[in-house]
Amino acid sequence: MSRFATRSVVVLAIPLLVAAASPADAVVAARTAAAGPAEFITGVGSLEQVAATSAGNAWAVGATDGKTMILRWNDGAWGQVPSPSPGPATSGLNGVAATSASNAWAVGNATDSKGNARGIILHWTGEAWTQVPSAGGAIYLEGVAATSASNAWAVGESTGGQELILRWNGTAWKRVGIPAGIGTFNGVTAISATDAWAWATGSYQVMLWNGKVWRQTAIPSLVLVNAVAATSASNAWAVGYTGPANAIRTVILHWNGTKWQRVPSPSPGLEPVLDGVAVVSARNAWAVGVSYKKGSGSTMIGENLILHWNGTQWSQVSSPSLGTASSLLAVAATSAGNAWAVGNTEGSQDSTYAGQILRWNGSSWK
Repeated sequence: MSRFATRSVVVLAIPLLVAAASPADAVVAARTAAAGPAEFITGVGSLEQVAATSAGNAWAVGATDGKTMILRWNDGAWGQVPSPSPGPATSGLNGVAATSASNAWAVGNATDSKGNARGIILHWTGEAWTQVPSAGGAIYLEGVAATSASNAWAVGESTGGQELILRWNGTAWKRVGIPAGIGTFNGVTAISATDAWAWATGSYQVMLWNGKVWRQTAIPSLVLVNAVAATSASNAWAVGYTGPANAIRTVILHWNGTKWQRVPSPSPGLEPVLDGVAVVSARNAWAVGVSYKKGSGSTMIGENLILHWNGTQWSQVSSPSLGTASSLLAVAATSAGNAWAVGNTEGSQDSTYAGQILRWNGSSWK
């Protein structure tokens, strides 16, 4: 068991299901609580994202006690690594990306005593995490991706609620122009300097970087994308959900280099949602999220959901669900025998919360 598994500090985010005027509105309403910027409340923490470069090097980020939290897998154990917490009131991290043991990025948000927010960017050089100046008036940074020491992306929202994409050129972060009217970006992934993806859940948008400009790609109607991962310009996966409140089901899309096509995916339990995806090869990919079962009264209890692509079909893979309620938010994989999934779980004895980290060893999730 990892050292972090004994810490009761992480909030479980369960989608709020409400009635809405139309199917599209219902989809948005059903995920409002989980899709927006993370809330950082003193005494409560969260695990939001995971990244890995090898079987011996991985990172997980979030917040605890209103401060940024970074965990590292190194020498066969998870341990917390000191990280800046700009504040001055609260701060936390939403995304992490790494290209090697000596190059990683983490992004998130900080707030002052009046609730004013600003985006924060942290960089790992192999010895310590340090804060790097942001750009573009960032108030929320939700995701980060990197392919080398001189190519990285960060996405989120800028002053006035405008969409924001930043690029690292090896020296500084610069704002990159994009079509207007997209709204807050929720995440970004990249495989090279000429291939990257960014997505905005609230406006049903998935953007593609071709090395020169960002352009919109068409996705099926009423599909909300929560994560994208790729291995090449012609092999990318997007995961999320669709459907009106009380009838939500998983969605998985595949990009073949020209267009997105929906691929059949299991939708077990109640209101299943996929929040993370990782791709190792054309025959090996993972998707993680949460499905629900009925609890007492009108409550629903979250259970970990993990799906696997074997080159032919997506199927559900058995996974442990810790405590009385669990959800997975992100997954990272480096080979057929090494993958990580992170999320949140509610304790069964004292109603406390704790982060959960699961590992795939090639045969099962532990």
